[in-house]
Amino acid sequence: MDNLLSIGSANLLAVRRALLVCCISNRKGGQMPLLRNFSSRKFYKAGILIFEAMTKKVKSAGRFGARYGTRVRKRVAEIESIQKQRHACPACKFRSVSRNASGIWVCSKCGLKFAGGAYAPSTALQKRIVESGEEE
Repeated sequence: MDNLLSIGSANLLAVRRALLVCCISNRKGGQMPLLRNFSSRKFYKAGILIFEAMTKKVKSAGRFGARYGTRVRKRVAEIESIQKQRHACPACKFRSVSRNASGIWVCSKCGLKFAGGAYAPSTALQKRIVESGEEE
């Protein structure tokens, strides 16, 4: 990055628009320079695609682009973040429950397979039923 700063300010803008040298850590603790092409949002090293840039704001709904409206994309991103995270197992209490299919949840620790909500292992209605049963 220092060699880019030594170039004149007019040339610097042209160079920065063309590419940006980024560094990410590899497993050995060293740094790998990556070239980012601004027009395609893809990172290259020696002409080979390493990874595409991730979205920050729209998260998993970035795949929809500008389609479907912001509210729908925000709802999808919120639902998918809940759906894909690890949940607590009702039997062993470890955070190891993941979604197997729609409404089917499996604990990878104890192997318990149970039915739950489509996007979360326990629904609001299920929680209310359990609470009402405890009062009696």
